[in-house]
Amino acid sequence: MSAALKSRSAKIEQITAKVLGGLLTFLLLIVLGSFLVNSFDVRLSAQAKTLLTPPPNPTREREHLPRDSRDGRKIAPSSKWVNKELPHTTTRSTAL
Repeated sequence: MSAALKSRSAKIEQITAKVLGGLLTFLLLIVLGSFLVNSFDVRLSAQAKTLLTPPPNPTREREHLPRDSRDGRKIAPSSKWVNKELPHTTTRSTAL
């Protein structure tokens, strides 16, 4: 190999090493910064605690049964009609 080719490949290796070293340093700083930010625990405010608890359900469990569209009566669940269209309903799309 000629001397010019060796010096050129050495320069390329140096530039690559500097770029990779910079990227690794940058990633290390990001990781250390994220650990530093997450190391401080702050107590939740009263408002934040109330937002974490779900509101009470105002309806009873029995009120979630579907209603017949003709007269408003509740339709009792039956294994006979599971995943099937009820006989008195018209054909319509169930896709949302």
